[in-house]
Amino acid sequence: MSKCGRTTVLAIVGLLTVASSASARTGERFSNDEFGFSGILPSGRVKCFGTTNTHIHGVGTVLVGRDCENRTRNPTLGIWADYNTLSSISAVEVLAGDPRCGGKPPRVASGIWADAIDGLETAVCESEGPEGQRVLVLAAQSGASDDGEKKPEINYVVYLETNKGRHSEDLSVFRNFLATLKIRK
Repeated sequence: MSKCGRTTVLAIVGLLTVASSASARTGERFSNDEFGFSGILPSGRVKCFGTTNTHIHGVGTVLVGRDCENRTRNPTLGIWADYNTLSSISAVEVLAGDPRCGGKPPRVASGIWADAIDGLETAVCESEGPEGQRVLVLAAQSGASDDGEKKPEINYVVYLETNKGRHSEDLSVFRNFLATLKIRK
């Protein structure tokens, strides 16, 4: 199994806007054996893939419409996984510097977000944009590196991008999506 370099945060943000493709099937199970995750997309939503030049890193969906390119920046949710090439030793480090955090430092999640990614210690950041955009980003890590270092092998980032008017409805869909996620530990 080859390891690719860490994909930039812009590639993560671009899961649905830069390198994606749609499947005609919706509300279905998905899995990624390379990065060890699976789940179920919300019913009735288009399945979009987040890719790099060589392979699929994530799965997501738009919450309005059916356009995986998401040219109009509709609300989205998804999961992205990548090898821990920067040797982050905590989920908080995974989110450090993520522009979706809006300049706020990520923190270890508590309350409903604690261990939200299949029971793994979870980090969280939230931001609000000037036009009512709301972003919630969660991160977790799993696996042991095969190079002798004491660091997790894989970083997982799960996100919801929505707006003030849809926040409650989309947050409910996001929680249900999170409940379906399984991470190979």
